[in-house]
Amino acid sequence: MKKLLSVFFLMFLGISFNSYSHELFSVNNYGDTIYYNIMSSVSPYTVSVTHKGSDLFSYSITYSDSINIPSSVTDNGITYSVIAIDIIAFKECTGLTSVNIPNSITSIGAYAFESCTSLTSVTIPNSVTSIGAYAFEHCTGLTSISIPNSVTSIGDYAFQSCDSLTSIVLGNSIDKIGNYAFSHCSGLNSIIFNDSIKTIGNNAFEFCTSLDTITIPYYVTTIQNNAFTGCTSLSTLNFNAINCSIMNSPFNNCLSLRTVNIGNRVKVIPSNAFGYNSFDTVNMGDSVTTIVATAFLNCRNLSYINLPNSLISIGAFAFYNCSGLTSINVPNAVAYIGNSAFSGCSALTYISLPNSLTAINRAMFAYCNNITRIILGNSVTSIREFAFFRLYKFRFNNIT
Repeated sequence: MKKLLSVFFLMFLGISFNSYSHELFSVNNYGDTIYYNIMSSVSPYTVSVTHKGSDLFSYSITYSDSINIPSSVTDNGITYSVIAIDIIAFKECTGLTSVNIPNSITSIGAYAFESCTSLTSVTIPNSVTSIGAYAFEHCTGLTSISIPNSVTSIGDYAFQSCDSLTSIVLGNSIDKIGNYAFSHCSGLNSIIFNDSIKTIGNNAFEFCTSLDTITIPYYVTTIQNNAFTGCTSLSTLNFNAINCSIMNSPFNNCLSLRTVNIGNRVKVIPSNAFGYNSFDTVNMGDSVTTIVATAFLNCRNLSYINLPNSLISIGAFAFYNCSGLTSINVPNAVAYIGNSAFSGCSALTYISLPNSLTAINRAMFAYCNNITRIILGNSVTSIREFAFFRLYKFRFNNIT
């Protein structure tokens, strides 16, 4: 069934089955029989490492123990450069323990080492530029991986469910981590991101339950849906991205997350950035000017946040239902606070608003039913509907 699903996936990618049968084989200096597919039969002559079999449906699991891939192979008087590892080349070779990949290899194909459960060691040389989808999925024996600077892309699901993987070092040329690339790597406790990373894909590190600290580097522009959801040991998040679009709550169900540190170069805290999380403390850099709508939505345990003097705008629902927030200091430069920005902050007892604010927008403090005193700035000219809805302890003669 799993093989059939793999075939359907490759059909979806438009990969021809007949292109991945072995066309020649050779015994290397170590006594390993390795099968090849001819990529170019004219100069420069090139081959890729493949599986034994006449086509994709008849691949044979033949590789085991330690395999040394040569940089070239000679057949019928022609010397071929070995430049790639084909799709499914070592797929499900459960007896394979290590692979030596030469510097001639430039790509590792989809499913190349999928379910090689005994594989503990693989060195990816600086010649490799791409790692295909599912390439090392379910390689449960891998303990660490170093991605060289030559690699520019990591495919979807590339290292999914590598349970023993404890650390990752990402090369300087990678700008995107694919969807589910490291999801369910339950032993992973260390990630070193590089400054070239632009995109962290959907569910990329989902359920990496041993991660305890994450630092999002400066130039990340997109964190996609559920990128770190279910990272239940994550306690500290250092967010340094200076121009980032965040999809739906990428840190969902990070149940141990207690502290978020927002770097000094960050100007905008984007929508959905930290919503629905359990952290209690946010330390915000002094460069933040804008908190976008829903940024801290439903952070019920949040009790402390420092809003810097650089802040000028707080979006709608920014702190909606942050029921643990007991006090908040709105800086003097804030000129706009959106609808329902603090609605449901039921632990708030006191609020002081700056002179720069001209309007109290719709439902801004609705259901903040423990507020007893509000200081309005001198510039407030309008109070919109439901602004103080259900403030049972509040009396208008407490406005000063």
